[in-house]
Amino acid sequence: MHRKHLIVLISFLILSFAVSTAHAGPLDNWHQGKTPKLGYGYDLYDVAYGNGTFVAVGGVSILTSSNGTDWTPVSFSICFPDGCRFLYSVTYANGNFIAFASRGLILTSADGKNWTLNNSETFPGSSGITYGNGIFVSVYGSKILKSADAITWTPVATADTNFDDIIYGNGTFVAFGSRIIMTSRDGLLWTKREPGLPIPARTFRSDYLSSGTYGNGTFVIVSWSSTNHVMTSGYILTSTDGITWTQAYESIPGLHGVKYGNGFFVAVGNYGTILYSTDSLTWSTAPSVTTELLSGISYGKGTFVAIGSKGFGIDGIILQSAPIPYCNAYPASSPVYRFNVSGGFYFWTIYEKEKNDTLQNYPGFHLEGTAFCAIPPASPVEGTLPVYRFNADSHHLWTIYESEKNDILQNYPGFRLEGVAFYAFPSNQEEGTLPVYRFNVAGRHFYTIDEDEKNSILQTYPEFRLEGVAFYLYPPE
Repeated sequence: MHRKHLIVLISFLILSFAVSTAHAGPLDNWHQGKTPKLGYGYDLYDVAYGNGTFVAVGGVSILTSSNGTDWTPVSFSICFPDGCRFLYSVTYANGNFIAFASRGLILTSADGKNWTLNNSETFPGSSGITYGNGIFVSVYGSKILKSADAITWTPVATADTNFDDIIYGNGTFVAFGSRIIMTSRDGLLWTKREPGLPIPARTFRSDYLSSGTYGNGTFVIVSWSSTNHVMTSGYILTSTDGITWTQAYESIPGLHGVKYGNGFFVAVGNYGTILYSTDSLTWSTAPSVTTELLSGISYGKGTFVAIGSKGFGIDGIILQSAPIPYCNAYPASSPVYRFNVSGGFYFWTIYEKEKNDTLQNYPGFHLEGTAFCAIPPASPVEGTLPVYRFNADSHHLWTIYESEKNDILQNYPGFRLEGVAFYAFPSNQEEGTLPVYRFNVAGRHFYTIDEDEKNSILQTYPEFRLEGVAFYLYPPE
């Protein structure tokens, strides 16, 4: 039986546990998503976000949502003459959703709605998968496997105990499970690390490192424990390098999922437990909105989505946090809003007043959301340079280069300098920043910080010419 299935069964052996909240915080408001009733077998085990879509899986079902609140079942079948396969894991990596089912079935999708079923003879199963350094790496049982395409797999390492999950961050793979942590820089050569857990005080106690995430320069792993097959407490472990680990927090009850997004670490577990932290060291408990087991969590579009089960195939549960303001992770920054304008061009602004004025007075301007997080012109920080905004017939051009600014002023009278749009970094010297790419299409410019969007433009729109990196800023999520 897969361990996530076992978690659901064990949780029903435990008496109900009440949690309390020390103080109100930005993640203290959660509500239940609108999930369809699919009947028996509709436990939810995992959730992922990518390409503007949330995807939740469990049993024989896949659900999708564009907003985290309204969910739609995907029409497909994984039942065959020899029986049904059961979904237990999903992730978004390298531009695709990848879902795993029992008996070696792998499902892949670019949009979460249209899925390709792949039976892999080299794939034993997966309790976790990640992508980094140009390869997929998965864990199952005591094995670590690698793949170039997430379909054909090759074992690369074996441990003396079982793994539960694997994550990638800061150039390092971290695989973990039953009181074990192993790390690798290339996904091929692995080194065992000391997990920093206390020595079990009881003979029949087992500790399972169940889920992990990387954000804000920190790895975080959560766990659950059992004594005599009864689920008890768990721990939260942290590390800045994946090598040296510290116990940051002991949780009662145990935890099964953790995710970083927009400045917050959020962990979920038994009895509807939701914990959150901005530094991975000090954790707050959100008010309980359910007593059910929560087994997975993801982040996207400014909100966290947690999923779980009511047990024994009765029904799934989906919780969603209140929206978190974009750029929350970077207090010195503010959102830069992107509008799609009728006629095929775009408009950006960091100013709330200009954004609101555009929404009220220009119906042809459609707000797409936050493009990236920039430093406001009124409060530049060390290491940043001004980004100048030119206007040419309602088309805006940005440049961080003084030489380009001066050349435009001298040689292109049609471009009017409006001033400093915001401040940005000229290189990636600041941790957390990403390149903002500049495209030129028929004399108009387009900017994106999203690697997937950049790659999609290069593949789909040959008229868009990539000019290079305009500057470096923070991503919105």
